[in-house]
Amino acid sequence: MSSSATPYPVLLTAFEIRYPSTPRIRAALPSLAEALSSRFSHSSIGKDSELERTSLGFGAHRGLLEPALLTMSNSSRTEACTVRQNAATLEVTRYDDYLTFRAVLREFVVALYRTHAIISIERVGLRYLDELHTSSAHHSVDWAEWVSPLLLGPLQLVGAETPTDYTGALRLQPGPDLFLSMRWGALRRPALRQSMGTGLRITRPPGTAPVFMLDLDGSWRPRQREFNSVDDVMAAVDRLHDLTKNLFTATVTEELRAQIAMTPPANHEREELVHE
Repeated sequence: MSSSATPYPVLLTAFEIRYPSTPRIRAALPSLAEALSSRFSHSSIGKDSELERTSLGFGAHRGLLEPALLTMSNSSRTEACTVRQNAATLEVTRYDDYLTFRAVLREFVVALYRTHAIISIERVGLRYLDELHTSSAHHSVDWAEWVSPLLLGPLQLVGAETPTDYTGALRLQPGPDLFLSMRWGALRRPALRQSMGTGLRITRPPGTAPVFMLDLDGSWRPRQREFNSVDDVMAAVDRLHDLTKNLFTATVTEELRAQIAMTPPANHEREELVHE
């Protein structure tokens, strides 16, 4: 292997459930906080989540969201949830595997469901923001060892010129109520803005080498909007996970997939507490 990339590139995993604005959620905040307190021991009022603060994405997470009513995080500051009158989000910056994340997510969805404050659903979203790091990549074309050459194809248009940044975008509709988008690019700066209202800790490898960003965003927009089943929401999340996983697999090389499979997520990590 000629260079070293991040063994496990997931930087931020985020879930969003969006619903028509309802003042009923305010009355349910005490019971919701109590239901989640065993996992999320820190709570605060009025802090935004990184999902809405990041400049990436297609606007799916950047709509007209109302101010945060409740933000809670775990003791290690690697998991946080934010509740608004029209949306609730769960964000994780230490992602071990999907089943572990799914268990946390289900606990969050069950707590929301039991408030009886959310009558209908407009959107369920799942997002993976990845940063690939390698000491050998100094220019956009240097990522060919780790990502599909199809993502780097347009670089051939500029000949000997060296782009300072290179990004691309793709939108898909895999089903009548399913949507998938991907943004990718070689960047000289971190893909995630260094300002997070939730105070979440993120993990990055040592050094400040350039990164290759993969921002995968899937959503389910149900025809039947009633929020009457936790299982329906979780089934949608499973479908979104499969879609984003398949797209991620298609965008990276076999060598990187093998390295991810062999290396525990905790190796070569450097923790940062990002805050305002």
